[in-house]
Amino acid sequence: MLGWMYVLTLVLLMAARGRDYYLAPAYPMLFAAGAAWTETWLRSLPAQRQTRILRAAWITLGIGGLVQAALMLPFVPVNSLWWRVQDATSHQLNMEIGWPELAAIVAHVRDSIPASDRTALAVMAEDEGEAGAVNLYGRTNWLRGYGDPPLQTAIAVGFKPDELNQIFASCQVAAQLSNPHGVVNDIFRDRDRDRVYICRNIRSSWPEFWKHFQRYG
Repeated sequence: MLGWMYVLTLVLLMAARGRDYYLAPAYPMLFAAGAAWTETWLRSLPAQRQTRILRAAWITLGIGGLVQAALMLPFVPVNSLWWRVQDATSHQLNMEIGWPELAAIVAHVRDSIPASDRTALAVMAEDEGEAGAVNLYGRTNWLRGYGDPPLQTAIAVGFKPDELNQIFASCQVAAQLSNPHGVVNDIFRDRDRDRVYICRNIRSSWPEFWKHFQRYG
């Protein structure tokens, strides 16, 4: 029954073009069910055959684990030959680069703003990458809202200029994002998004704007 539920959910997910990791919570249950079935099946076999199958399973798991570790764990220097192989395989390692620097740059921009303007100040990030970096390394991000009273000044990260011009009446470039490794990823490849802005005078009310801006729960 569990297997059919998974297959049906998988088909519906593919039809809806959902992301591949949406079904991740189902796999521990499937592995547990498969392990229970395999244990029952093994007990029905002769002892010698059980030993051969278990030995092959452990060897396979060991080799698979070593290969996964070699391809996925960040244990080599950034931009080294093997790091590039890892990044080309997983497409994830490059996303681990530059976030502490981003948070430090945002903090520097915040410190450059007059103290009188910081009483209603927040960092507004375009996606979960920038928001997570600022929240983790800088702890200045209002993760789930715009505060009370609403902010008057926003440090905007990850936005294109035309996006900000639709939101605010006034925006100015305050800093350029960079990372010491020269690694290209989602935030450091787009010349339109690699700047930090100081923005003021939102064009609509904050409650109205936030209804359309809150993209991640």
